[in-house]
Amino acid sequence: MSTTYPDIELTVYGTEFTRLLEATSLFHANPRDDDRNAVVRCFARHDGLTLTATNGTALGAGILTPHGQEGAGLFAITAAQVKAVLAVFKRRLPKDATADEYLLSIQVSEDQIRIVDRSDLFDHDELTLTIPPPEDGAYREAPDEQAMRIAAMLRRILHDQAPLDLADGCTMPHDRLTRLAKAARILGGDLALRPQGSVIVSPIGDTFVAVTVVQEVDRETHRAPFRDEVNVREWMRRVDDIAASGVL
Repeated sequence: MSTTYPDIELTVYGTEFTRLLEATSLFHANPRDDDRNAVVRCFARHDGLTLTATNGTALGAGILTPHGQEGAGLFAITAAQVKAVLAVFKRRLPKDATADEYLLSIQVSEDQIRIVDRSDLFDHDELTLTIPPPEDGAYREAPDEQAMRIAAMLRRILHDQAPLDLADGCTMPHDRLTRLAKAARILGGDLALRPQGSVIVSPIGDTFVAVTVVQEVDRETHRAPFRDEVNVREWMRRVDDIAASGVL
């Protein structure tokens, strides 16, 4: 397989791109924990630009239709570079401007990603992101290998038909719920939660989907998913008492 990055040039709507990049970046790994997955991977295909990120327990994917496109392939934006892109190009539009007036050009070569503001709304800012060369002797995963691996992961998750039994509840760390809520806020859409297999699939609008691993009840120990079932029952008793007698 080839290890060179293809030449790609995309013209995208700036507001749409930065929102999707910000929402997707919520799902990449922490660079301190997993540098390999501390990136947003971008697939430029015939059906649009797809952005994906995963941290091992959650995955986010979004798609947009470019205003114009030449070439196809995959490129990655690191966690630090995502912050730089958003710092420059995530903007509030002038009062009388419309979203389709704010256009960005994304040019990808073997060693760099160049983003240029092509609109007349701002100062035609541009930002060049360097694609780091592989370390001496280190294996660099080719773009098509990355694409196949990420796509296979998402396909496996979305096609998992084993039912997730939520009759007794499930557990999920608060940061995973926070991540989903932030993505919905950024994209301005409602958050849906759909149990599927061993995950919760969360579509947001027509262009974004998140997948989050949850923990079911332990069937062997019959342990309830709540940290303290007694605590839950005590709250039920307390609320019943308030409803019945007020403050007395």
